[in-house]
Amino acid sequence: MKKQELLKIIDNDLLDHLVGFCYARTNDSYAAQELCSDIIFALTKAANSEGEIENPYPFIWKIARNVYADFSEKRRR
Repeated sequence: MKKQELLKIIDNDLLDHLVGFCYARTNDSYAAQELCSDIIFALTKAANSEGEIENPYPFIWKIARNVYADFSEKRRR
């Protein structure tokens, strides 16, 4: 699938899983919302780039983990 089609698979179920992922790591609803919006922004940026994705769900979770790592690094400083 093309990266431009990535946003078509984001639905309420996936968003619920992303929010759960974020809340489990932050234990704060405001920080979880901020982290989730950062993940959605990163997914939107990735969807606007060229290329193909063979497996979209592992790609989405890899982006989520990378954004969380950046989020944690910023919070540590």
